[in-house]
Amino acid sequence: MRYFFVKVLFLVFLITVLVISSCNENNNYHGIPDVYVNFSINLLLPLYSNLNNIGGSYFFENEGYKGVIVYHNLDDTYLALEAACTYHPLEDCGKICIDQSGIFLRCGKYSGADFIECCASHYDMTGNVIQGPAIYPLKQYFAYRDGDMVYINN
Repeated sequence: MRYFFVKVLFLVFLITVLVISSCNENNNYHGIPDVYVNFSINLLLPLYSNLNNIGGSYFFENEGYKGVIVYHNLDDTYLALEAACTYHPLEDCGKICIDQSGIFLRCGKYSGADFIECCASHYDMTGNVIQGPAIYPLKQYFAYRDGDMVYINN
């Protein structure tokens, strides 16, 4: 009987540790700090004209934690992606940028025409990982269009 009680106690302890560790990892979207995001885009402004085209994108440097990438998706909706790489989001270099081709996102930054890689992670324009070491997709914010305005918030 005593042996059974020890096994049950050990099992309860193990389950508790697993639950606590999994909660800690997922509370903050894999380490990306939660920040308040609430801005709008007037599609009539020439600065954002690229967003009128399906496949168009724009990087908002001063929004989100490390910036927000807004993408006009193939289904004519808009996506807003946090620019923090999900592999090491707290590192200075762990920032996502739009590749010069405009068809994928990568972790690092451009210095002129040269790309300075951080972790080699690549994402498609909808934020899904296409090359690691990252395994989690990019964090998304709520985005919707109303007439000539696109609203982004969390």
